[in-house]
Amino acid sequence: MNVWLYRKNYTTDSDVEHILADIPASYGKECKVFTDDIQNMDAYLMLKQQIASPGLLILMSLNDIGRTKLDVLEQADWLRSTGIEIVVIDCPSTTIYNNPITNGIAFGIMVDMYRNMPDYRTLLPESSVKRLGRPKVEFPQGWDELYAKWRHRDITAKEFMERTGLKKGSFYHLISAYNSMAAGEMRVWKIS
Repeated sequence: MNVWLYRKNYTTDSDVEHILADIPASYGKECKVFTDDIQNMDAYLMLKQQIASPGLLILMSLNDIGRTKLDVLEQADWLRSTGIEIVVIDCPSTTIYNNPITNGIAFGIMVDMYRNMPDYRTLLPESSVKRLGRPKVEFPQGWDELYAKWRHRDITAKEFMERTGLKKGSFYHLISAYNSMAAGEMRVWKIS
């Protein structure tokens, strides 16, 4: 049986180890753990391509599968349609392993309750958000090519900054932002 765990990067590895220690041996010996940055959904999209019944999907929170209430509800409905067993860690009534019927009912009730809750995570349109402070630095033209050369150590950071016209602080800020935009991560963990 396939076991997947999806989490955002605010969850620690020790949390994951704790969760995997509670999974019965009947589910198998490996769990594919997909990790996304808080603003990113790339690993979740990779996970959706791999989901197949029979299997067990462990979510840290229902809020992790979408940016808005509507996104979460759409993804929850899609997950229910796959026929896999779903466990949501922050909803204890779904954490009864080897009982897909009870988990399915509990997950359905949780989604219905979520549907009736107000959405506190409303996203404002970009035009209505007032930005204070310095203007945002955009990625210079040719960034991807220069970044690849820099990562392979074909050019130095100083050369990279000279070619893009960036100062040191802006350069490292953009490097950090670029790394956080990179695709989500998937690792295979052993189930103890």
